[in-house]
Amino acid sequence: MNCHQARQLFSAYLEGELNPKEKDRLKAHLANCPHCQAVLDIMADLSSSIKNLPEIEPPATLLQQLYSIPELALTPEKTALEKGSSGWKFWLSPAFQPVLIGLTVIMVAFSFLFFTSPGKTWQKEISFEIHRGYSQAQKILVKAGVLTDKVKGYQEDFLAALEAKNLYKSK
Repeated sequence: MNCHQARQLFSAYLEGELNPKEKDRLKAHLANCPHCQAVLDIMADLSSSIKNLPEIEPPATLLQQLYSIPELALTPEKTALEKGSSGWKFWLSPAFQPVLIGLTVIMVAFSFLFFTSPGKTWQKEISFEIHRGYSQAQKILVKAGVLTDKVKGYQEDFLAALEAKNLYKSK
């Protein structure tokens, strides 16, 4: 282990977060490196000094001023929006960027579809498939019409047969 690797482990070592293998490797390095040992001692002293500092409650006026900072920062933007000048800030805001990305993707897809030769081939294929589907739908409707006519014919024949037998009288 070199000094750079050892110094990256110092914080975890002081907080007791190292696994036993890393801890043994670090201790072996510290036994042979007085410079790293000195840095670790300074960090340990500093850490204990920081832990021993008393907690101080900030004055109420300071807290009030700190809490009012976001309100002050938003005030100029609110007045600009209220006046009706949206400007480029709105269009480039992080909340609107996914919409811009989506529009860009759509525009690229449409430009590929309409302005390239593969896109024109796709247009022809799509048009052909639409016309083929339309003609198949027409054929189905014609068959349905023929079937409806046949059923009406059978109905009329059935009613005529019933009238001939005097079982049914039409109104």
